[in-house]
Amino acid sequence: MSGGDTEEDVIKYYTISRDIMKEAKFNLRNWSSNSELLTSKASHDKVAADSTDVNVLGMKWNFLTDTLSLTQRPPLSKHNNLVTKREGLRESSAIFDPLGLIPPVTIKARIFIQNLWQQQLQWDEPLQQDDQDQWLTITKEIGEATSTSIDRQYFTENTQSSRQLHVFTDASMKAYGAVAFLCNKSSTSFVMSKARVAPLKRLTLPKLELMGALTGARLSYFISQALDLPPSTVHLWSNSQIVLYWLKSDKKLHQFVSHRVTEIRQLTSTATWKYCPTEENPVDLLTRGITVVQMQSSLLWHHGLQWLTNCNNWPVWQPAATLHLEAAAVTTSEFVPFMSSPPCNGLHKIIDLDNYSTLERVLKVTAIVLRFVANLKSKDTKQTGPLTAVELHAANMKWVKDCQQQVYYNEFTNMCSHSSAPKRLPLVRQLRLFIDEDDFIRCGGRIHNAPLCQTTRFPYLLPPKHPLTAMIIRNAHVRLFHAGTNSIVTAIRQTFWIPKVRQCVRSLLRSCTICKRHGGRPYPLPDSPPLPEMKKCVMWDHLL
Repeated sequence: MSGGDTEEDVIKYYTISRDIMKEAKFNLRNWSSNSELLTSKASHDKVAADSTDVNVLGMKWNFLTDTLSLTQRPPLSKHNNLVTKREGLRESSAIFDPLGLIPPVTIKARIFIQNLWQQQLQWDEPLQQDDQDQWLTITKEIGEATSTSIDRQYFTENTQSSRQLHVFTDASMKAYGAVAFLCNKSSTSFVMSKARVAPLKRLTLPKLELMGALTGARLSYFISQALDLPPSTVHLWSNSQIVLYWLKSDKKLHQFVSHRVTEIRQLTSTATWKYCPTEENPVDLLTRGITVVQMQSSLLWHHGLQWLTNCNNWPVWQPAATLHLEAAAVTTSEFVPFMSSPPCNGLHKIIDLDNYSTLERVLKVTAIVLRFVANLKSKDTKQTGPLTAVELHAANMKWVKDCQQQVYYNEFTNMCSHSSAPKRLPLVRQLRLFIDEDDFIRCGGRIHNAPLCQTTRFPYLLPPKHPLTAMIIRNAHVRLFHAGTNSIVTAIRQTFWIPKVRQCVRSLLRSCTICKRHGGRPYPLPDSPPLPEMKKCVMWDHLL
């Protein structure tokens, strides 16, 4: 593999190399080039390549269109209805993507393999039917994603003096990574990306953001060395203000944070770190995963942000006005997702539960609102038709999270504290509360190893005095055909844990008109009147 700046250079290279090898009786053949002049000359000498697709370091190069693509793989099919952890790991590891063209699709496969690892399955143990269907869907998308191609050439014009490297970093509770773009005064081109699955040992979101920043720092150092870019042209972007404070701090940090901040500073000593809003960060597509159609039609992933070409449009970060907890953010590695008071905005500010009588109606209205918002954000596909079970479940989870944020924000903040000796709140200790990967508050217990689903083993925490809790209890009461207290409590505890749940159920059952009508006692008889006053006997008076 070689090249030149002009066609004269590559023709000269072609001629000299063939003459040198011809002296040793070697015939250099299978020449491929995006130069039509060289291709025609190689064809005249009968040493041109037969195929338009050439293998280049594990990738496919089409020299006619001058594009790079991955080696296409057929989608996985069911072999005797058997999908195991061994087969899943083999299929996910078979994708060779050195430039990181399709991590928004492949990251879902890596997260799936990590979930199988957490289930402690044997290598050749068949997966559950739901897991098998999910895995086949993922592999089908990966097979379609391998047809993605990019231009080998970053820019059509020679702009050596005005090139800039922009590396974006981001993280979620499931994955973190970075993506790099090369920019000139008129256009932006995708360079490469790196994605990593979050470690099994749970870390806070700022620490995962720091891991993403470290990945971006290593990626920027590698690309700047390979492309020989001046250090002043390298810019790194992060949407985590806490990470930016750590990188600018000169105070003593936590050991985990300190080691990674030191390495980032060494790799990006002359580069500049900037703040990028979360909604504009292209790495967000990588950390949460998207479909093949969304990735192939995403201008944000393939061409980056439009405002990169003009530095006057770059977002400006003002630390003093943006984050008031400077000392706490810089000196410690703690992260407080919620404020010290209930959030002033949320789903309860849009939809008032007091205006609805049943849970079904609330979920339908909420699902319609969420679909409306999703259709406004989506430019390609619009969701229409009747509401699906997935949308209703998402609406239910939205209300559960909103309820927990309103009532249990102190417990949430206390569990997110990572000081040396955190003093847990009584409710946290009593119910063994923890925060799951989706930021829901769940309850622990002693049935971790029971052959039950995760929701039953670790139910969601709900407050006893809340309109949503009352609706859930009434819904279970009606769904179980107006069953008694014990049946309703058993059904609710399969998903939710409500303190003093029996008292809540009894108080709501007393107001059920249907139960009063069918199971009520007959009206009691009125109290008997007092006996009449005894009158004196006339004969007795006469005798006296």
